[in-house]
Amino acid sequence: GARAVYGRMRKVVYGVRAIMLVLFSMALLRVKRPEWLKGIFPDALGRVLGLLRVPEVRTLRKKLGVLALVRKAHQFVLWLACRRAKEAPRALGFLYVDGHVRAYYGKKWLPKAFLTTRKQVLPATTDYWVNDRDGEPVLVRPTEANPGLAKMLPTIVAAVREVVGPKRRVTIAFDRGGWSPKLFRKLLKLGFDVLTYRRGKITPLPRSAFREETTHADGKRHTYRIAEAITKLKGAPLLRRIAVARADGKETEIVTSRRDLPAALLAYRMFERWRQENY
Repeated sequence: GARAVYGRMRKVVYGVRAIMLVLFSMALLRVKRPEWLKGIFPDALGRVLGLLRVPEVRTLRKKLGVLALVRKAHQFVLWLACRRAKEAPRALGFLYVDGHVRAYYGKKWLPKAFLTTRKQVLPATTDYWVNDRDGEPVLVRPTEANPGLAKMLPTIVAAVREVVGPKRRVTIAFDRGGWSPKLFRKLLKLGFDVLTYRRGKITPLPRSAFREETTHADGKRHTYRIAEAITKLKGAPLLRRIAVARADGKETEIVTSRRDLPAALLAYRMFERWRQENY
């Protein structure tokens, strides 16, 4: 895949294949930066990969610079996503989209964002990940600033369309950060369905409207107390409103354009968005 996108480097000791093997092994070993290779014997890791030795830090940095100048990283990610789509097409019916903030330690000025893992506001960028219904990654779209999920979703679904093909209808599931009735209308026109949590002030449905509903998914049985209604949002078409009763007496509300699937199954798919967080 890397050779198909980047081609071949001129006659050198470490070409595209060798560099990709090194990066792949670094990921498996949880080596996050080239500098961390200083703690690993180059010849020992090289033997594992079928090389005389892995490149030193300076050489690896130089090779990464050469690949970066080609500006084909996004194309390479799409190539990988298309391959995954062919291997597991059934898992792409529901796609989870979310942004993950990554701290920036470079010298350029970048806007700041709150990092939940460190509980600090620091210069950062946001990577928008797309995962399939099992939580496995499909593609990632880095950004240089920190645009909101609602602003990025049209760009993200354009990349998704390249992966799934022009006709397949996919349900995009996301959290309240992407809440925008105008965005819902746009996504529906582009041939996508939406599945998200309801945002804003909610009038609870009467308890008499709730009923027990069971669904089977991923080899297990799931039961919820559910009430349904049709909701009209300003700037969006009629959508399905699904309220799920919680143990604390409150309710969690889901809004979706899918009317062909049982409410319990849609609730399960929405709650399973945490698979992406776990990954």
